Amino acid sequence: MDKEAFNKTEACQKLIHYIKDEKPYFKDVIIPSDLERLIFVKGRNNNERMSSQSGAFLLFGNNAVYPDLVSNPDDAMQEFKVEK
Repeated sequence: MDKEAFNKTEACQKLIHYIKDEKPYFKDVIIPSDLERLIFVKGRNNNERMSSQSGAFLLFGNNAVYPDLVSNPDDAMQEFKVEK
C-alpha cells in the first residue's frame, strides 16, 4: 500500500491519534515501510539511570529481524544507516 492510501486507513488514523496524545508535534504522516524496520535509538541522558547505562534501544517493527552478525559481519554492518 502506498503512503497516501495507508495514511487514510482507520488503523493508521488511530495510530496517529495515539502518537499525538504523547507527542502533539508529530506530523500526521506515517511511512508504511518504517513500521517494518529495525531502528536503533539512543535516548536522552536526562536522568542518572539513563546516563549510567549509556546504551541504546532497539525498536523492532512488524516482522523485523536482527541480522546475524556472527555468520557474516561485513554484510550485516552495511545494512545499518545512521540518521540524526
